[in-house]
Amino acid sequence: MGRSLLGALLILLGAGFLLQQFEVFQFGNVFATWWPMILILLGATQLFAKPPAYTPAIILIGLGAVFQMRTLGYVQVSVFRLIWPLLLIFIGIRIVMNTANRPIPGIEDSYINNFNIFSGYETKVTSSAFKGGSITSVFGGSEIDLREAKLAGEEAFMDITAIFGGSEIRVPSHWIVKADGLPIFGGIDNTTKHEP
Repeated sequence: MGRSLLGALLILLGAGFLLQQFEVFQFGNVFATWWPMILILLGATQLFAKPPAYTPAIILIGLGAVFQMRTLGYVQVSVFRLIWPLLLIFIGIRIVMNTANRPIPGIEDSYINNFNIFSGYETKVTSSAFKGGSITSVFGGSEIDLREAKLAGEEAFMDITAIFGGSEIRVPSHWIVKADGLPIFGGIDNTTKHEP
């Protein structure tokens, strides 16, 4: 759902700017006012992901709301004066929550759902019914070890998004991996080694 929405937004943005070039519609003025709604929409898709990704949803919706209030004139204070204190509070809450609920090295979760910005994520999954998940890395990376996991059915699907970052996933040698995507200033490398 998130990838489809991102594609649809890019199509709409491209069409809007193309119409402006032909002087059919002044899309730039509309975009300058309503661009924060893109962040809010992307955050909303994280709430409906399976499983829901509450952390990225809160970040994207919160940032979108702050920027939208600024562009509409409801907030006169500089956006950065608002964002940095809120960001510090959010990071502090996450640190407290992660300390209280520190994950064990091998997790039994059927789904992986991670969003990291300027940081990394590393985990080992030992689930006997792994179904897939979603990983988003922005200026960061992730390492997922699935070598001791077993699939819940015939297949599992993982949605990986990397913006100035990357993800490395290790799987059992008998798994068949199909990697498909749209690399922009990046690449996809499938180095799966199968058993004879």
